[in-house]
This record gives sequence, structure tokens and C-alpha cells, in this order.
Amino acid sequence: MRKNKVVSVICIVLCVVGLIAFMGSGLVEMILLFARGKDFTNNPDAIQKGDFAKATIYSGTQGPVYEISHTESGIPVGTEYYYVVWANDEMILVRAGKLFGKKFALNGYNPYGVKLFGKIKKMDSAMEIDMNRLAKEMQEYGYTSNSLAIRHVYFDNLLIPQAMLRLIVGFLIFGGVALMLTNGKDVPMQDYTQGMKVKAGIGFGLLLAGLLLGLYTTTFLF
Repeated sequence: MRKNKVVSVICIVLCVVGLIAFMGSGLVEMILLFARGKDFTNNPDAIQKGDFAKATIYSGTQGPVYEISHTESGIPVGTEYYYVVWANDEMILVRAGKLFGKKFALNGYNPYGVKLFGKIKKMDSAMEIDMNRLAKEMQEYGYTSNSLAIRHVYFDNLLIPQAMLRLIVGFLIFGGVALMLTNGKDVPMQDYTQGMKVKAGIGFGLLLAGLLLGLYTTTFLF
């Protein structure tokens, strides 16, 4: 009995530490972005994989040029959308939200500029092949051959929203677990009052929402 209790405590501690790390990683990335982010608006050649970066972009595609759909046991859990933007006439691949392209007019231009905040990441092998083809097509229209797409990196513009979602995941799970653990802990479940049942239901709902949202956010971690 005592051994089982020790194992349970260890498991709980590991889960708590893992959840805090999951939340903290997003917070740390946001801090590093604003503290060390490089502005590459006029010098996109200066950034490398792993850099935190920011820029003001005036030209981009209205729709995604590349999409990756993710499923879990056949259930859709998220889709990644990639767009092409231009900084100082250099083609840059950007991972962004579904409506990102709406920020550009029909001619692909926004006179007020679109702010980018994120991190430079490495493409996977399948994306490299497609981006090589796309970059060559763009070169035929006069764009530089030293594009970030050819260097097989992309700009992840989802860093901030995804980091915030990770914080929300943590609060949902911690809140749900706290409600369930403090809900009539000395009362058998079959003897719960109506209020206790409602509290348990809310706790379970928060926990489930946190787990589902956590599954969604892991789609965009890498």
C-alpha cells in the first residue's frame, strides 16, 4: 500500500513538473522574442535557423501556398498554413493562421505593413522539396535566389499565440484537477450533493478542455 502511494506521488510530481515545463517554455520563448528578436525587415539574409525574429512586411500571398493537416487516430487535430511574403525583395515562407492572407489586398500589398513576430525554424524534408520547386518558380519572376525558402528555413509567426495557448492549457488542467481534488474529498461519490456534482462536472470539463487543447498545441511545437 505504501509503495503504491509513493509511486502515485512520483507520478503526480512528474506530471506537474512536465505541465509547468510545457507552460514555461512558451513564456520563455515570448520573453526571448521581445528581448533578442532580430528585425530583418531590411536584411533578411542576416537571420539563421533558431533566431527569434520580427519584421514589417508589405507584400504577401492572399492564400496559403502550402498546407499540412494533422490527425490523431483519424480525427483532425489541426492544419498548418504557410504563406509567401517578401522582405527587401526576398521570398520568405511564413507559418501563420488561416486568415493571415486576408491582411493583403488583391494585388498582394498592404500599405500599412503587417507585423511578424516569431522564430526561424527548419523545414522537414517533404517541405524542402516543395519549397525548392516554388522558389525556382519565383526566381523566374525575378526574385532573389538567396531566399529563405531555398535555405530550407521558415518564419514561424505562430510563436506568440501558441505560447499563450500553452499557458491556457496549464491553467485549465490545474484548475480542473484542483476542483476535482477539493470537491468533497471525504465524501463518497455516490453521496455527492447537487452542488458537488456540478463542481465535479466543471472540474472534469476544464481538465478535458485542457487535454484537448494541449493535443492541438503540440501540433505546432516543431
